[in-house]
Amino acid sequence: MKKLYIIILCGILLSSCKATHNIPQNQTPNESIDSITYKVYVDQNGDFYPDNWEQKYGSHPPNAAKRNGAYSLNAIAINRNIQRDLKTSRESKLTEIKDMFKNKKKLYIFIHGYNNNEVDASNGFDTIKSKIKLNSDDGIIKFYWDGLKANGPVNSFDIWFNASGYSQLAGERALRPIINLFSSKDIVIISHSRGASVLLSSLSNPPYNNKFAEDTYKFHSIKVHNEPSLIENNNNIDILMLAPAIGQVDFRQSDYDSDTNMTPFRKFSSQVKNIYLTVNKDDKTLGKYFKPISSKYNPTDLGYNLDVFNLISKSYSQMKYFDFKGLESHNFIKYVNDPRFKLVLKEMKIPVN
Repeated sequence: MKKLYIIILCGILLSSCKATHNIPQNQTPNESIDSITYKVYVDQNGDFYPDNWEQKYGSHPPNAAKRNGAYSLNAIAINRNIQRDLKTSRESKLTEIKDMFKNKKKLYIFIHGYNNNEVDASNGFDTIKSKIKLNSDDGIIKFYWDGLKANGPVNSFDIWFNASGYSQLAGERALRPIINLFSSKDIVIISHSRGASVLLSSLSNPPYNNKFAEDTYKFHSIKVHNEPSLIENNNNIDILMLAPAIGQVDFRQSDYDSDTNMTPFRKFSSQVKNIYLTVNKDDKTLGKYFKPISSKYNPTDLGYNLDVFNLISKSYSQMKYFDFKGLESHNFIKYVNDPRFKLVLKEMKIPVN
């Protein structure tokens, strides 16, 4: 068995991955796009893209596979001595978001997964939006983060490790400050794939890989776990994780040592009322095309293996799963177009079209 793992890893390492960042298609990435919808766009470290970002910070490199060569707004800002610009942009965008939704009663937040570009994510977001019966008291945040983009399953494995860390940074450094803007609201967060890690990282500090955390500071001058905690603001938060590409380690306390020496499961805010997710034994991507490794190398088995759900749910009484067996695709659009998705929304007491 160990030999098979080695062969698979060698194939990954020897592959030539031309990974690209998930970058905005325009120069005003963080903006309202209609009367109830705001688009949030952050880089791999969870920094908000400023307006006219390419003119100020330059184009992305052609290959984003390596952590030390990754495009980083914060690293560029330090190099050009324009840190104030990045900080001001973040504060400005958070103020815009707060003002836009201050009178809304319910807020929906959509999060895509890894290996998506803006077009892929937008198709999934717009499909979800079309299935929900919205009214003037509702608001929507489309949350775009840098889960990288590569072609083919082997190259997808190659970007997986960095994308896993980026999901945690996006949740802790971008989505959590957004949630902290609001009080006494009903908040529904719907994620797909590794977007589940973004979601969980917004609720409490995630367990970073030690090497990734060290490189984040070394190459990007960012310390993990440097954001304020989730504020107890009397919100009611329901979460739905479609095809969650996470495992039990993603629920552990942030100072874990390894996959074999795990800390206790961490506690979430009392604001988190319900944790819904799908389990699909036929999702080949979550199974990593070979079941025994779905629980290794940044696990993806929560959305794949019911035994993992049963283990984790013992510590979270508000967890409930929906069986999506028979759906072989991991694609975002396939999950939200599956007839069972509407049934899940109804179970969550979300009005549907």
